[in-house]
Amino acid sequence: MAYGKALQCLSDATRRRVFERLRGGPKSVGVLAAGLPVSRPAVSQHLKTLKTARLVSVHADKQRRIEQLLQLVDLPPRTAQRRPRDLGSGALQRINIARALASDPEFVVLDEPTSVLAPSARIGLV
Repeated sequence: MAYGKALQCLSDATRRRVFERLRGGPKSVGVLAAGLPVSRPAVSQHLKTLKTARLVSVHADKQRRIEQLLQLVDLPPRTAQRRPRDLGSGALQRINIARALASDPEFVVLDEPTSVLAPSARIGLV
């Protein structure tokens, strides 16, 4: 039965191409999307389906880093599973701040980083 689910998952041509590109090792969504006739969000959805079918896995260290960044900007870990359209402007702003910090820069220049946040949230974030 498990093989049936995997085969069904790979029946989609684009999903199969995404899966084949992962053969050489882990790659970012941007790298996987390059040259495919679909957007990066579509590739993310294909990866989610492949993960559900247990054909790919998320590396624990990357998942931990995402959770760490979300905690840094005072967002719950489940936020990583939500789509941007499902988030409020304050949560989106916090995610943008987390993205800016993701590469461990020496310094970050932000233009009005807390402008859409409630006054009580501004104090805790900055």
